[in-house]
Amino acid sequence: MIQEKLARMAMFIEAARSLIYRAAYYIDDYLKFKIDPRAMGALAGAAKVYGTEVANYVVDEAIQIHGGYGYFEEFDVERYWRDHRVTRIYEGTNEINLLTITDALRRGVWKP
Repeated sequence: MIQEKLARMAMFIEAARSLIYRAAYYIDDYLKFKIDPRAMGALAGAAKVYGTEVANYVVDEAIQIHGGYGYFEEFDVERYWRDHRVTRIYEGTNEINLLTITDALRRGVWKP
């Protein structure tokens, strides 16, 4: 079952990376005045929320794979577990980013 965990972790990381690249593409269009600022904010917020949720999942699975050693400071996974939590708070909490997304959807300026 470790192989399945690793495969799911890789799959989710790649999906998050793709969403982040798409958000960067939107920012380029925003800078060229081609899209609504709310659409750019919604996609950037979606990338941030999804990325932090993927980080939470991946770190949790990594600790599960390491077992009890996942809590020892000698292993990097313990530091990742402590560090990932703050990503859901800074640069706007995930809840605020979700409100940005729903606002753009409600106004019809962003259609995923």
